[in-house]
Amino acid sequence: MSEELDLDELDRQILEILQKNARIPFTEIARRLDKPDTTIHFRIKKMTDIGIIKSFTILVSPQSLGYSISALFVIDIGGHVVPEISIESAQKVSQQLLKSYVQEVRFLGSNKTTLFILAMFKNEDELEKIILNLKNNPDIQKMKIWKISSVLKGGEIIFST
Repeated sequence: MSEELDLDELDRQILEILQKNARIPFTEIARRLDKPDTTIHFRIKKMTDIGIIKSFTILVSPQSLGYSISALFVIDIGGHVVPEISIESAQKVSQQLLKSYVQEVRFLGSNKTTLFILAMFKNEDELEKIILNLKNNPDIQKMKIWKISSVLKGGEIIFST
């Protein structure tokens, strides 16, 4: 969304509580905030309807499912004389990555011809496989990869299904 939605302090307090525990009953939120539970229910429904709350979910430990390596990729696509061709190539590479590495790619963003990818792997071989695949793509001009040794904040971004 390009513009910030107008949330009041109560909405922000509700979101803070839900981010810590999405399973908390509305009645408990109401008790903590000293508000009627109907108010809490209405506010959460409103925030869900307008897309502030996208889903209620769980966070899973990636390590418990065998994922031991995280990596951040920054990939420059291009070198074409016509800039639009580089942009189209970046879109194709993005779609190919999302299709081929459904489980590994956790975040993919771009600014036209540069792709930003956050991915998780079960072992070094899986990481090397994607690196080799990317190196063989003639549209990729430059690629930097950083292995992430520990996640201090943002685990919910790195591992969501």
